[in-house]
Amino acid sequence: MRPRLLQCRIHGCERHGVAVFRSIENDSDVSPPALDSANEAAATFPILQSCEIDGNKLEGVLVREYAGVQMVSCAVHDNGGYGVSLQDAVGALEGNVLSGNKKGEVIIRANLFDLRIRPEDLKDTNSIQGTVLVL
Repeated sequence: MRPRLLQCRIHGCERHGVAVFRSIENDSDVSPPALDSANEAAATFPILQSCEIDGNKLEGVLVREYAGVQMVSCAVHDNGGYGVSLQDAVGALEGNVLSGNKKGEVIIRANLFDLRIRPEDLKDTNSIQGTVLVL
């Protein structure tokens, strides 16, 4: 069973509002999991649904180290860093509202699994009031 946060408010954290990391059972194998498609990948992610994530000192949502997150109908705003930061990670974002985050709304670094997350796709499926960076 994958973790789920439903209809919650995550506010005022000293660091990130939500941080998702992949559990590595064998420290010598740090490669990304073998996934064939975006749908297969999203089916394994923790879910954030109908949550408000705001006022945190760093990122609203940080996803790193070959992890992933599925975010649906969340409001991510007024965080000290980016609203959503995907670092060597992937995300399935749909129906979210991202605005007023200090560094920008979304940053994607070294997207994995060859699943191309493009800014225009994120803007088509979410309400993004600021920048989306892909590095």
